Amino acid sequence: MKKLLSLTLILLTLLIFLIFHDTGNRLIKPYLGDYLATYLKPKLKQDIAIEIEDLKININTFYATLIIDKLTEMKIKGELSLFEEKSKIVQNIQIDIDKGELEELLRISKQEPYGKGTVDLQINIPSIQGIQKKYPKATATIKLYEALLDKKLLKKSLKVEIPNDTEINGTINSNLNENIIISEGSFQTSLANIDFKQAKYDLKTKNIESDYLLKIADLSKLEPISKQKLRGSIEIEGTILKEKNLTITGVSKDLEGELSFTLMDKKLHANISNISIEKLIYTIHYPQIFRGKMVGELNYNLSQKKGLFTSKLNQAQLLPNQLTTLIKRIQGPDLTKERYNETTLNAKINREFIDFDFQAKSKTTTLKLHPAIINRDNNNIDANYILDIEDKDIGGTIKGKIDNPKISIDSSKFVQREIIDKVKEYIHIDDSTLKDLGIGEKEQEAVKELFRGFFK
Repeated sequence: MKKLLSLTLILLTLLIFLIFHDTGNRLIKPYLGDYLATYLKPKLKQDIAIEIEDLKININTFYATLIIDKLTEMKIKGELSLFEEKSKIVQNIQIDIDKGELEELLRISKQEPYGKGTVDLQINIPSIQGIQKKYPKATATIKLYEALLDKKLLKKSLKVEIPNDTEINGTINSNLNENIIISEGSFQTSLANIDFKQAKYDLKTKNIESDYLLKIADLSKLEPISKQKLRGSIEIEGTILKEKNLTITGVSKDLEGELSFTLMDKKLHANISNISIEKLIYTIHYPQIFRGKMVGELNYNLSQKKGLFTSKLNQAQLLPNQLTTLIKRIQGPDLTKERYNETTLNAKINREFIDFDFQAKSKTTTLKLHPAIINRDNNNIDANYILDIEDKDIGGTIKGKIDNPKISIDSSKFVQREIIDKVKEYIHIDDSTLKDLGIGEKEQEAVKELFRGFFK
């Protein structure tokens, strides 16, 4: 018994020496490093190397500095309660990585290297028991610094196309409970800023459910993605749901009315409710032609780049442009003072062309554009128009760049009608004139009708 007690005391003394003495800490560091590398292999990339640079253990706390693959420094500290049950011996574990390499952290955690940059990582785990579970309880904070996203990899893996040199900064705060991660955070990029209050990620199903607020200060930066010239700014609030398919909803009120949309599996459906035509035209970089409010609907397939757009314009009014100026020059009315209460704009969108027809009608005037085509590649317009002003028809073409087209006018019918009006005004046919010409009474009425027929 004495020998057993002595042996126990010797082993306990050796254990205390190894754990609580600096020299003992140095002796067990390489063995602990090998153990950690072996333990973490199922959770991380298989070929990682872990070196313990610093290790300090005392009766209440422990502290260690780990070097992963000779690149990333990880600091771990926690509380010790040696006389508690096994699951409670190590508690309140804190893991810190300061200015780690994002690409390396993604690699060792079996993730695709979507970006390069630096990252701060803080993880808090209540107990060692949690670490041993597949889905432990934990909280985490991640900060990204000037992370440069990999354009080719994002396009290949996530089917997302971004401009070159897209950087991202941001913070995410997460809470892991069983298999659900609940996060809130914000990102700032060279394209836009995005905030989310509650994003849920299911580690088992890989499903995502989140709100978002997207703020784009300069829409012109989206041209590489949208393939469309844009300008101005916009805010969109909505939701993201990723189950079998990806569904994104959004609402914006920056165009005075409301623009709402649902994007599901590359199919976009959008509703337009009383938005400002002037603001919309300004945003899509088209020339200002009309003012008023628009209601409409868009159905568009992003994969096929095809869709249909239908809309109505309420209380529309023409703004001064080349066409209104031409009409005034030929002594026509001022079209900008008319109110067009019956106005429609419908379009069929294809990969290369937008075929559309436009009709605006007031009490005295009707304007039609048909057929009309916009070339999406060079942003050119080729349209025929007909303008009916108090039963006087004027036609012509609109051709060239959409932001500065050339408008021609075929005024032959209009001029002909003006001439007829002037002839009626100045030529007077009376009975005495016909009698002087030797035309009898019966023939006089027939001649009058003939002349009237010429000038109808």
